[in-house]
Amino acid sequence: DTATTEIYTLSLHDALPILKMDILLFLNQRIIEKVPLFKHADEIFIREVVQFLEPVVFFPEDYIIRQGEFGECMYFLSSGRVEVLANGVKVADLSAGSFFGESSLVHNEKRNASIKALEYCDGYRLSKKRFDELRQKFPEFDRHLKEITASRWKEHTETLQKNEKSHGRLEPTA
Repeated sequence: DTATTEIYTLSLHDALPILKMDILLFLNQRIIEKVPLFKHADEIFIREVVQFLEPVVFFPEDYIIRQGEFGECMYFLSSGRVEVLANGVKVADLSAGSFFGESSLVHNEKRNASIKALEYCDGYRLSKKRFDELRQKFPEFDRHLKEITASRWKEHTETLQKNEKSHGRLEPTA
């Protein structure tokens, strides 16, 4: 009967966004569990962010980010390892659960380091537009990001100064 078909179609249509969200949460469960930035986030924030994540793959030796370019996104590493290079000097290694590229988005500046894949990497990309939306909607996320970028900048600077003192100048990695 037509009335039953209309009710069924309407209820299926209403259920699709819920089903889509459940699928997104399931598919992104690994990255949500690995990334410290998401560890204490509330469910509303997690539901919002998983809608915005775009899967990406990188090969060994790929430059994911180049120092000096303008930031259009940030990344979350699901698997693999990357190295962080500042002025050609290796300042850190990052692995699954790490995120990078947020600093230039937070401060609206050029990238302060390059990120190079050391092996095959799977991850997710979050565009600047979506990043800014999340910061505006979730002030706690914004505050936490500012703390992280300040801490990373301090570590970054200390590593470069330490390298400079031990070598007399900065030594680029090969």
